[in-house]
Amino acid sequence: MPKRTQIVHEKDRFLVAEEAGDLRRPNLVIYAHHSNASLQAEEGTFAFETEGNNKWSPIAEVIEGAMVLRISEDGGSVEFLKKLLQRYLWERAEAQSRVENPWWYVVVNGRPLHFLDRAVPTGLLLPLYSEKDDAENTLRESNLEGDVCSTGARREFLRFRAEEGFAGAVLDGKEYIYWCIDDESEMQFLKLRPDRENNDISGHLLGEKGEWGVWDGEEELDFVEDQSRWDTLMVRILGEIPFVSYAQDMIHYSLYEAGAVVLIEDEEEERVAPVFAEPVHARRFAAEHELTGTEVESVLDLRELVSEASELGAVTRIEPGEHRALGGLLWLRHGRLVLDSFSGFWDSEDGSEFLSVNL
Repeated sequence: MPKRTQIVHEKDRFLVAEEAGDLRRPNLVIYAHHSNASLQAEEGTFAFETEGNNKWSPIAEVIEGAMVLRISEDGGSVEFLKKLLQRYLWERAEAQSRVENPWWYVVVNGRPLHFLDRAVPTGLLLPLYSEKDDAENTLRESNLEGDVCSTGARREFLRFRAEEGFAGAVLDGKEYIYWCIDDESEMQFLKLRPDRENNDISGHLLGEKGEWGVWDGEEELDFVEDQSRWDTLMVRILGEIPFVSYAQDMIHYSLYEAGAVVLIEDEEEERVAPVFAEPVHARRFAAEHELTGTEVESVLDLRELVSEASELGAVTRIEPGEHRALGGLLWLRHGRLVLDSFSGFWDSEDGSEFLSVNL
């Protein structure tokens, strides 16, 4: 549920609801109380009711910094709403500055520094830092111009980032924070850290005040799965591209034995013909799967490889086992290659160039 803050102005009552937005700014919706003498919503509009028969209707939205009115536009209304928002954002900034022990994050060109990590191969991870100095060091080492920002209240920040489309976070480069749902359908934040002394993993849940408490596993939690939201954010941050490292006329690689492409079984017992963007990736894959006696070779005809794999009951994957943004699933449709990746479907005659397509 969005965070709602009530503001009273000359006996008129307003609610400002803060939604996820992004790391640059939140999205805001301004609601007017049904009893207001001025700035009433258009007749027939009604959003929700709170305790005590208090009815609220939307009168304005602020999306990516631009205001959209839901009422008849006039100069006085616009100026009032601008002042209302300025007051709200000032009070919000003041409240954040008073939060004790916030985390810190880095923003460059309005976008967060992010991780693509095999530990969470489905979406972007947001790096967080317990100490401001560590975040500043990260920014300095990146040789980019940007800002180090405070998260403010920890739980609220993480909830907004989950709604924005991040798949998780990494605290101080070593502790993974996962989004979870408890048995009361409430969002929880689970931190997992390797316990090398006991060859185990320790878990902690984030409390209401931003403190960590030991999670013993007795409280049932389900990991959040929201691939559509995660893909949407990856497209916004990484770009509308077939996959990371894609380039027109790029060379693909695979593993061969006795002149034939090697097929492997993945964790779901599906036969896969692996294709790679870099030879080093192919060699690492061969070592991890103990594929001795195989050779890394460039793929001369990607369409033929996909066709032969299909005839053998196998699928073809670019960068199998890696992060979702690094590859995708290939198949043939009407004699043409189709790639299914984080950014949608892509079509190609021979794999030399992929163009976005709606299927």
